Amino acid sequence: MSVKSRNGKIRPSGRFFLGMTIIFLLTALLLAGCTSQKPVVVVPNDTIKVHYTASLASNGQQFESSLNGTPIEFVAGSGMVIKGFDNAVLGMSVGQNKTITVPADQAYGPKRQDLIITTEKTGSLADYEPKPGTITYITVPFPDGTVGRFPIIASNETTVTVDMNHPLAGQDLVFNIQLVDIVN
Repeated sequence: MSVKSRNGKIRPSGRFFLGMTIIFLLTALLLAGCTSQKPVVVVPNDTIKVHYTASLASNGQQFESSLNGTPIEFVAGSGMVIKGFDNAVLGMSVGQNKTITVPADQAYGPKRQDLIITTEKTGSLADYEPKPGTITYITVPFPDGTVGRFPIIASNETTVTVDMNHPLAGQDLVFNIQLVDIVN
């Protein structure tokens, strides 16, 4: 049966059939994923959740992981995490994994000699005697009300030397990052 009449025009029933065919084909294309949608990726100020493992670049020793716990949540590009990690998540999509090496200057900075302090043994340190194989920490209050805990790295009869650097200062770090969710 022809959809055209004798004068070459499409009959009303043919128009309906043609319209339904076009709608069917467009629906099939959409359902098949043939349309291109831009993937959602992390941009600055997105709140995101990631799982990660962290290790030292020098020897591969893992020192931290969220894999057996809750993913960390932070605002991308806000400085809530170290700079190299913050930069690495930008452009990632949910489910993506990435392994990056973060140089010390984008992690906890270089080890600074001005943060290695030698002080007199007074007060609670007056009787301090180092014990082989143990690390002793001292607590230091700061003007802003926070408190730091730092290791004593050397001692003699009259002084102790304290390292106030972050324990990972001067270290290049390797992170394996998995983007779990873009919250907003």
